[in-house]
Amino acid sequence: MRNLLNILWKYQFFIAFLFLQAISLTLLFQYNKFHKAEVLTGAAQISGSTYLFVNNIQSYLSLKEENEKLRLENEHLKNRSKADAYYSLDTSKTYFNDSLFQRQYKFLSARVINSTVGNRNNYITLNHGEFSGVAPEMGIITEKGVAGIIKDVSSHFSVGLSLLHSKTKLSVRLKNSNYFGLVSWDGVNPYALNLDDIPNHVNIQVGDTIVTSGASSIFPYGLLVGTIISFEKVEGEVFYKIKIKPTQDLNSTSSCYIVMNRLKHEQVELETTAQADED
Repeated sequence: MRNLLNILWKYQFFIAFLFLQAISLTLLFQYNKFHKAEVLTGAAQISGSTYLFVNNIQSYLSLKEENEKLRLENEHLKNRSKADAYYSLDTSKTYFNDSLFQRQYKFLSARVINSTVGNRNNYITLNHGEFSGVAPEMGIITEKGVAGIIKDVSSHFSVGLSLLHSKTKLSVRLKNSNYFGLVSWDGVNPYALNLDDIPNHVNIQVGDTIVTSGASSIFPYGLLVGTIISFEKVEGEVFYKIKIKPTQDLNSTSSCYIVMNRLKHEQVELETTAQADED
């Protein structure tokens, strides 16, 4: 107690100054509207900045959870899409969820846990496998376009061939004219794919959109693949030499969807039978 009294006595003039200063500032801000408004404005700015900073931190920490929610929501929306997921038994009618429609494609949200782009043959590893119904030769897509094709699966994981793989051959068509072509990669530039088999009499332009043809049992028709970035006519050849830029940057793929074709076996079996009859 004596030490406290000694401290108060020692700093009595400084304490008195602070007390009088507090009283004067209180009177100033209490009865002077200009100064009061300035103080309130400054306090609001400080508190607002503080809340924004805290909110940004909280948003960043919950980003992974929010992304997962968005993926699941997008998966749900895609699976409800009549254009992508259903085929009609009667093209003259357009009833949704009618008995004339059967679901053909299902989209499973997946997370990319590993991928490569710098090799001659590049792969994409996903966090779904046999337990989720994933099987070889299912498509891999993102919101921006086609990314690859499933090659091997285990119980909980799957590995797909990226578009940047020497064995990936993708059946496509020009969106504007519906001419068929084949997309592949030459192993050089990860931002440029080859588009072959487009006749050089077809009118094409830089920027034209390339989509999936729907000719295979892997992808439905109309999914984005890329856009034309260059083309030239080769003397003595009947096809253009075309380069396209993939719509999905395969160097920054973190989430995707696995495309499941419910009618794949029926289509493949019928095509195999038809080819066997020809032989």
